[in-house]
Amino acid sequence: MVRELLTLAVKKYGGDTELVDKLLLHDGKQYFTWAMRSLVDPMDTYNSIFALSEVFNVPVSKVSYAYFSASSVSRYELSKLPEYVLVMDTLNSMRSLPQLWDSMSLFCYRQLKRLCIDELVAKDLTAKQIMGDLNVSNGLVYTVRSEHIFRELSKYK
Repeated sequence: MVRELLTLAVKKYGGDTELVDKLLLHDGKQYFTWAMRSLVDPMDTYNSIFALSEVFNVPVSKVSYAYFSASSVSRYELSKLPEYVLVMDTLNSMRSLPQLWDSMSLFCYRQLKRLCIDELVAKDLTAKQIMGDLNVSNGLVYTVRSEHIFRELSKYK
């Protein structure tokens, strides 16, 4: 369910299913909220919510809760984070989808930061290089790096 909604919302901004798979590696709950906010027509909110619940076989209460109680961060608060510009620039350099990243960052910035670190780990950058490039904590880099390594190792079982 989340995968289909996220795929529809990401394709709206020009993304593909490979990107959706990478996004879902980092906690899908916030993506559901972002997808609801992205897909619901603000001019016809209630009909859009009902239509999405029917199409994706999700209870109306769940869709409306995700839409109306979505916790977002303001652009001003995000811009005060020291790593925000670095993370967004890195994401745009990997995949040039600035509207997608801007839209998602309001609801899923934490997950986008993890995605960015994961992509840099996949490019064989060291933890020290990633910490320097993105200005993020070493704990976060090592956590994401460990998750990446375990995913890669599990492919060979």
